Amino acid sequence: GQEYEDEITAFLVNVHIHRLSAVGVVFGHVRQGPHGRFADGHLIQTSDIVSIKKEGKFWVITTMNSKYVVATFRRDGGRRSLRDFCRLVGDRFPNTQLH
Repeated sequence: GQEYEDEITAFLVNVHIHRLSAVGVVFGHVRQGPHGRFADGHLIQTSDIVSIKKEGKFWVITTMNSKYVVATFRRDGGRRSLRDFCRLVGDRFPNTQLH
C-alpha cells in the first residue's frame, strides 16, 4: 500500500548488488513477456544502477529505464553489498542516498 515517487517496474526479493547492477528474484514486472521473460519468481540482473534511495520503508533502485523496489536483501551479505556499492560509486551518483 506504499506510494512511490514514480511508477515502479517490479519488486525484487533476495537482492544482492553485484558490480553496478542488482541481482534478485522478480515479482510483478510490468513488462512480463509471453515466454516467461521477467516472470514472477525468476532471477534477474538489472541494467546498471543510476541511483538508489530509500522511499518509506523500502529501497528503490533506478536504472536507465526501470525502477525496482527492494522488498528484501539477501541474508548473506545483501545489505553489505548495498553499503559497498555506495562506497564504490561515491559522488558519481549524487541521487544515491544511503540511510
